[in-house]
Amino acid sequence: MDTTTLRRHFLALSIGVMCSSWPVLGHSQTASENPEPSSAEEANRQAATPMSLKEALGAAIRQNPGFRQVEVNIEAEEGNRHSQAGVDDWTLYAEGRLELDRPSLEGAFLPGRTALDAVRLSTGFRRELRTGGTFSLSAGADYARERFKDDGPAMDFIFADSKTLSAGLSAKLFQPLLRGYGEKVARAELAKSKLRVDEATVDLTIEGLELTRSIISAYWELVYASQVRDIRVRALDLASEQLRITLAIVRVGNLAPTAALPVKQAIAVKSEAVMLADIEVSERSLEVRQLAGLEIGPGEIDLQPTETLNFAEANINLDEAITRALAQSPRLAKLEFQRKRARVDVAVRGDARDSRLDLTMSAGPTARSDDANNVLTQLGTFSHPRLAAGLLFEKQLGNRTAEGQYMNAEAVERSLNLEAEVLRRRISVAVVRAVNLVRTAGRRVAVTDTAIELAQQNLAVENARFQVGKSTNFDVLERQAELELASVSRARAVVDALVAAALLETLTGDLLKRNNIEVLTN
Repeated sequence: MDTTTLRRHFLALSIGVMCSSWPVLGHSQTASENPEPSSAEEANRQAATPMSLKEALGAAIRQNPGFRQVEVNIEAEEGNRHSQAGVDDWTLYAEGRLELDRPSLEGAFLPGRTALDAVRLSTGFRRELRTGGTFSLSAGADYARERFKDDGPAMDFIFADSKTLSAGLSAKLFQPLLRGYGEKVARAELAKSKLRVDEATVDLTIEGLELTRSIISAYWELVYASQVRDIRVRALDLASEQLRITLAIVRVGNLAPTAALPVKQAIAVKSEAVMLADIEVSERSLEVRQLAGLEIGPGEIDLQPTETLNFAEANINLDEAITRALAQSPRLAKLEFQRKRARVDVAVRGDARDSRLDLTMSAGPTARSDDANNVLTQLGTFSHPRLAAGLLFEKQLGNRTAEGQYMNAEAVERSLNLEAEVLRRRISVAVVRAVNLVRTAGRRVAVTDTAIELAQQNLAVENARFQVGKSTNFDVLERQAELELASVSRARAVVDALVAAALLETLTGDLLKRNNIEVLTN
């Protein structure tokens, strides 16, 4: 076998090795094994921490400070709601007073001193009503003793001594009939506090959706950066193999030594591309670590994603996606709670424009005697009932303060209604764009698959032509670059599809369920 035949067989074997070693994206790849790292970047890459998307999401949900802050906000709003619910509590009160009075009667017909001792006790229950009024039950008792001592020159004795015991039971009702009437007004702050709790809970869902989408996007960008780095390494390996083949041909005298120059230049360029790809992997790793709340420090920089770039195009119904997004959007739900609070304010401000008409009623037995048994008998037999009723009417002339506040509350409600309309349109537009991105990215994946297959065939043909001397290194390197570009384009298309799918599921509210994430707490 002559030298030319040997060289041709050698080149054919090299072509087969180069073409078979090129990565097919979407499948797992094994990096070349280097027992001794050649650089700090390579050492960091070999020490990279393996991490799946599920692990990254779990760490983020557990440790992200923004997520924890929203939970604290919910607890604060729950405290406010509990505080406002105190309006339905009963109030118990009790009071005791001791009075000592020692006035002088100088200059009177009978000069002397009066001693008045009194003890007053009262207790009761009071509660605000959902109708806006107040109801109370009370009991009271007074004990008084009055004495007179003459200070005349001839007399030194107690002139008078009287004791009085009085008691009463009373039920009182205060009820607005116009302004302030009804649960909608009387429990307005309680209703608003409940809405704020619901709004804060929706904030937790929003934070969970945004955090999950950010983690997913950052993770797939990390997978993309790792994939691109592998592509750059394989491209460098192809160029290095081409240089070895070229130098072998130069040694047998079939090529001039200058034929290796373009390959050496390509190797230098591709080496830089590998170094830049390593830096990009570190940058994307830092982004994932920061979002997930992972440690960052010596030996804790690069992450090694365990997921591969796979994408199966789904049949997306655009109308159904828009309907789901409008029905399940947490941002629309948050705005709806704000609108409900605004409607409560409108009701309260509208009520403040009414005239005031308040009803007061009280009823209960009273008793008075110098004997405690008689007092109890009078109370038990209702022998001395006391009834009282009254109406208080008040009208603010002009009432500009209340009218102005009502106008302001109505304007806030109208503004929120308009904001809801704008938000619905934005959500619909965002869903259409996300669906288009998913569909387009899916078609891009199919196109780049074809481009990779054709690029591999063209490279094989170009290597065969180079083998028989009908091509140059420039042509071979160009075919290699086309294969490298097609592979990078496919990786980019898959990542764009996955990120767009995550965005669409964020808009429809399905992202948390799909990733088995529960963000709501008790």
